[in-house]
Amino acid sequence: MPLPAPPLPDSPLQSTASPAIPLIFREEILGVLGAFGRIPFHEEHFKWLRVFADQAAVSIANARAFEEIHALEEQLKQENDYLRSEVNEGFGGLLGQSPALKTILSQIELVAPTEASVLILGESGTGKELIARALHDRSNRAQRALVKVNRASIPRELFESEFFGHAKGSFTGALRDRIGRFQLADGGTLFLDEIAEIPLELQSKLLRVLQEGQFERVGEDRTRQVSVRVIAATNRNLEQEVDAGHFRRDLFFRLSVFPLKVLTHFTGTSTGAALSFTRNTTNFAGWVLLAFRPTTCTSSGPS
Repeated sequence: MPLPAPPLPDSPLQSTASPAIPLIFREEILGVLGAFGRIPFHEEHFKWLRVFADQAAVSIANARAFEEIHALEEQLKQENDYLRSEVNEGFGGLLGQSPALKTILSQIELVAPTEASVLILGESGTGKELIARALHDRSNRAQRALVKVNRASIPRELFESEFFGHAKGSFTGALRDRIGRFQLADGGTLFLDEIAEIPLELQSKLLRVLQEGQFERVGEDRTRQVSVRVIAATNRNLEQEVDAGHFRRDLFFRLSVFPLKVLTHFTGTSTGAALSFTRNTTNFAGWVLLAFRPTTCTSSGPS
């Protein structure tokens, strides 16, 4: 609703003061329109300033809306690209009946529905990524993306850009705006593999987004807010890294709200894994699995 024009001064000499008209759109003040002149301002001038201010407020609001739409389209495109690559990665899952694996599965069922950060500890090749997937699939964020980041594969100089994104022209090669992994995982889960590889001087930026959910893109002053659950994994002893001064103690405590240790070997899982692999392979090839035994597997050809 347009605001009434401010009262006119008693004397024409006083009306040469610079008027300030608020730019209001849907009860939100977007700015202030100031006018300067050598001649006195009369009631007619204020009416035209009000009209101009209303139109300017609408234009600013539309520009902001288009910017948000463009950002959402860019985020949706990157999410689609990421999820498409996830589908193409193949098969996977936690299979088996061993006591050790059952213990892991019970811990997953316990912590998955919560918002607690999980630190998965185990040697390379023990299925830490599968555990992260199981945690995500059983969480309240399962309808959103699970975004994976392997810190060891990111060059040191691109850490901030990869995690937080960058603005166009912020550095050589930044030809367009790019959203980072935290924004891509907004509403979902971020899996940080090889977390111990993050340089000490960059850990404070990660700690801030974990504590406050806030970050800035490289080359941008605007603070962005995200809601992300973080699951981290490492094959190193983080407590020793903390004692050695290579890893921040506060970041360690923030990540290890629920530590989950994975054993090197699970026994008694071979048959279940083989059956799952056979089913997946035959389904992918268009075959039908008729029977499965530990030593033989028969199937019909394509129908």
